[in-house]
Amino acid sequence: MGRCVTLVAIAVSLASQLFATPPKIPRILEPVLVTANPWYVPAARLGFKSQSITQEAIQETGALEIGDVMNTLTNGNSVNTGHQNSIFIRGLPSRFSKVLINGIDMKDPVSVNGSPFWDGLNLSSIDEIQYIEGSQGALLGASAVSGALNFVVAPNGTETTIKTSDGYHQIGFKTGKTVGKWQWVSAFNTVSDTRYSAKVTSSSQPDIDPYLSTNAFGSLAWEDAQFRFKSQAMLTDTFTYIDSAAATDRLRTLTGRYGNQLEWASRSNEKIGIQYNLSTLSRDDSSYSGSLYQGTMHTIDSYAQWNIGNTVAITGIEYQLENGSSTYTPFRVQNTAAIYGASTHKFGEIELNESIRLISDYTNRLRVVAGAGVSASLNSEIQVRSNINSGFRSPSLYENSNAQTQLSPENATTGDLGLWGTLGWIKGHVSAFYSVVQDRIDYSYTTYTYGNIADQTKVRGAEIGVEIPGIGRITYERTDSSTSSLGREARIPDFKWTANAGYTIGRVIAVSAQFQSVGSRRDALPNPYVTDATLAGYALTDVTVRYIGSPEWTPYFAVTNIFDKQYEQAGGYTTPGRTFILGLTYRVD
Repeated sequence: MGRCVTLVAIAVSLASQLFATPPKIPRILEPVLVTANPWYVPAARLGFKSQSITQEAIQETGALEIGDVMNTLTNGNSVNTGHQNSIFIRGLPSRFSKVLINGIDMKDPVSVNGSPFWDGLNLSSIDEIQYIEGSQGALLGASAVSGALNFVVAPNGTETTIKTSDGYHQIGFKTGKTVGKWQWVSAFNTVSDTRYSAKVTSSSQPDIDPYLSTNAFGSLAWEDAQFRFKSQAMLTDTFTYIDSAAATDRLRTLTGRYGNQLEWASRSNEKIGIQYNLSTLSRDDSSYSGSLYQGTMHTIDSYAQWNIGNTVAITGIEYQLENGSSTYTPFRVQNTAAIYGASTHKFGEIELNESIRLISDYTNRLRVVAGAGVSASLNSEIQVRSNINSGFRSPSLYENSNAQTQLSPENATTGDLGLWGTLGWIKGHVSAFYSVVQDRIDYSYTTYTYGNIADQTKVRGAEIGVEIPGIGRITYERTDSSTSSLGREARIPDFKWTANAGYTIGRVIAVSAQFQSVGSRRDALPNPYVTDATLAGYALTDVTVRYIGSPEWTPYFAVTNIFDKQYEQAGGYTTPGRTFILGLTYRVD
């Protein structure tokens, strides 16, 4: 089964060609109904609304960081604090989102708040980023209330990429091939970056200076008309100095993500399967008295899907066991069992879908995550869609030798309404969301209280985008948060402009430019070292020039932050100034 995704590019592909060659139509803005490839998202076999960013589109922008890509998604924002990424879908922070690598959970097994851990995941290893914002997030897990991201590594052919600049060096290699019923994929990537440093050099203002990351990915799959098997693994090794003023303060993290899947299908919409995933993490943090954190997460998921008339349904059972410890205290993060189900119904141009997940943990607490959505094509040019997700995010029990602290459940509800269409030679969309969170995580240590804000937070936003195929696009997003808790933590900008344009000269030189203007953000991440503050807005402009005259060799030159703006995405962390990048990609299909 081939990849079926909605291609959503973050930069305009090559614009109108000189000398009478037709323009290449950009692949952006409009989401369509797709069917997930079974290797990409576990158990998500139904149609759902998604967007996707291809590796080609990423290269056209010259982006170095995942956060740069995330900021182009509808109803999505990202903050990058020196290779530590946080995402905010529909205004909600990372713990309400699911992050996957080829369907394998990227959750941090030693985190008590359920946030994903994607340190060491580099853009050059990725072939595609799937962005799932619809109402079937309950299929993926309790944390997918606001949405999910799936990073896909599935190369077809062999590709080597080298990028270098003052303070940044990256080498990536990936290859994949299908031989008969077998498919194998491998990728390797290493990055060295010394462009980040602390705003104030002291132990109370951590920095990322320098940073070194290496990751390796491999998979082997076998597939015929009825039976599918896949085994895959991703290993990452990251190293940073926490504070440049104290060279002994360092953070090194080793992670392993492993996945195995078996699936049997009698027909295209009728199948049963089972998937087992294992995540391991070892984090050596010398800045906290030489603490060593270790954790494992086991997930086993069995499912069945069938088709009855105009309805496709799926049901499954999932069990997840997370265990962790530090040098001084053992703790247990989460141990849950869940039963889930979802269905999609088609009635002409109208489609309804819904999902539900019931979760219980070892303390016999029961929680529910559910979603419902509708989409309709008004005609061949205009589509309207709406989704609503609601649920109690899985609470956890944090145990150590000093205390046992309850993490209160969070009741989160989010919904959106969007209109996507084409009017003559102009494409565009209007999308709005409204999110509410009640009872934020509340827990404490023996020495000080951490994040004990029990409050209701409302986040609302709207986005409008216009595209002229072959020329460019522009989007404007406005967001507002109503209380002093979640809004400050998420650093949600009050507005954001993005614009992309491109032009191709003589069929051999492709020039693209990206512009981003971000408004002010409140910043009060629960941290004793960061005070309540308002971060100033900033504007960035990036330009990339690529030679496309050869089908195999693609040299390019990029300038990020071309006007050398000084800005902060999070309190205490400086961001790189102007960066000149030389790159070369060699590809053989």
